[in-house]
Amino acid sequence: MSDTKKFKRLRPQGLTNMSIIVCLGSLFSVALLFFSMPGSRDFYFLIIDALLGFVTSFALWTLQPWGFWFTATFETYEIVYSLFSLTQPAYWNIYALLPIAGAVLSAIGLVFIFVDRTVRPAFKRTEPATETAEAA
Repeated sequence: MSDTKKFKRLRPQGLTNMSIIVCLGSLFSVALLFFSMPGSRDFYFLIIDALLGFVTSFALWTLQPWGFWFTATFETYEIVYSLFSLTQPAYWNIYALLPIAGAVLSAIGLVFIFVDRTVRPAFKRTEPATETAEAA
């Protein structure tokens, strides 16, 4: 006979918070779609941003094994696009605050997932322990 113990992986509080923030950012991107010109560069970016954000949020919430590197890639993409946006004349006014804030928040998220010691182990798959007992 064998008993299988089920171990529940605990999600670090920081990953829970990050998942919620990324999901809210994706919802914000969806809301901004209604205020952007269909077919524009920003319109397509918002669609891609929302989709990738929802996937990232899911990966963080459910601790998918691919979630760590997907999150790192997503946050890097956010930083690169935010910095690219600052080179565009449309953002040379008060609207520059959005890309700056986005780049700063993404950088904080990126540093968090690499520096916090509880993050990487949370994404690793562990096999449940099994015990075997011999019948007498």
